[in-house]
Amino acid sequence: MDVDGVFTDGTILLTESGEYLRQMNVRDGYALRRAIKSGVEIYIITGGSSLGVRDRFLALGAQEVHLQAHDKLPIMQDILARRDISADDVLYIGDDILDIKCIQAAGIGACPADAATEVREAADVVLETPGGKGCVRLLCEHVLKAKNLW
Repeated sequence: MDVDGVFTDGTILLTESGEYLRQMNVRDGYALRRAIKSGVEIYIITGGSSLGVRDRFLALGAQEVHLQAHDKLPIMQDILARRDISADDVLYIGDDILDIKCIQAAGIGACPADAATEVREAADVVLETPGGKGCVRLLCEHVLKAKNLW
């Protein structure tokens, strides 16, 4: 999973001290935690460098969080190789150009409603909701309902 534009609406607030602030939807966090407790493995691959983002996802139970990832596919491939996971068993969600290769390599590629045009064209699933507005919750609900776990 990507972070900015998926868990957030892509807006970054800059404080006077130079810190970047992001806003995330608490319902996305709840659904992600519920998916993890149901046995879904979550891996975060983001171009951002925020330790707060890292800490948030580790606290929710993500297996791994990769920051400053500007070439995401090799990271995804490394995770799959180390964990003995087939790409066909992966659902990847992202919103921008850096996510396209992972979306195409995954068994199912998804994106928020407001993803970049090229991403929407590459994705198998375009969610009805935009990034930061519950699209992760919607995706988790779909996955867990398909497994009768919601």
